[in-house]
Amino acid sequence: MSRLGELLLRDQIISPEQLQRAQEESRKSGDRLGNALIKTGAIPEEDLTQFLSKQYGVPAVNLSEFDIDADVIALVPKDVAIRHRVIPVNRAGQSLIVAISDPSNILAIDDLKFVTGYNIETVVASDVGISESIEKYYNKKEELDLNKVMDEIQDSVEVGDDHTADINLTTANINLANGNLRLRAAATKPRRPAVDAARSGVVSSSHPPYSLTENL
Repeated sequence: MSRLGELLLRDQIISPEQLQRAQEESRKSGDRLGNALIKTGAIPEEDLTQFLSKQYGVPAVNLSEFDIDADVIALVPKDVAIRHRVIPVNRAGQSLIVAISDPSNILAIDDLKFVTGYNIETVVASDVGISESIEKYYNKKEELDLNKVMDEIQDSVEVGDDHTADINLTTANINLANGNLRLRAAATKPRRPAVDAARSGVVSSSHPPYSLTENL
């Protein structure tokens, strides 16, 4: 039996039958027990959050009331946030305050400390609230990063000739993987007309297309 199930039974917040149904739901869906308890109606989500807050002595927060700074979000990679069901909410000196749905998850806390280099302080939030915040803030961050990359590409393309030629970005493949942006753009410039070698005695060659690759 999970620690959460034991605590809820001990305090008579749920019945053994409710716990059993939630455990069966957890096995079928792959959800955490807390989510399964909410899905099966054993306990409201807000009540579970408050229970965990009291049990582990950490504040409970409503993430919908937060406006989290982009610099704080950037401290925790998206894949880490998804894997551990966490969202960073604030920073204070050498401490990073992180909302988590399971304050007893020591593995997640240790991993966050290693990844960020900060001391980790936890607050408890609902799993639904954390999921919504991950989608909201990390999608926003990726959009801002993409716009920045596109601006830098436009500014950094130069032509190594006596004159400046118009650059035509013919392809742009953008991959978002683990929160990182990779952009490959193939660029071409207009070619000078070929010179008739028979008339000029000079064999000319056109400038071939060149590729611009930036990995960010």
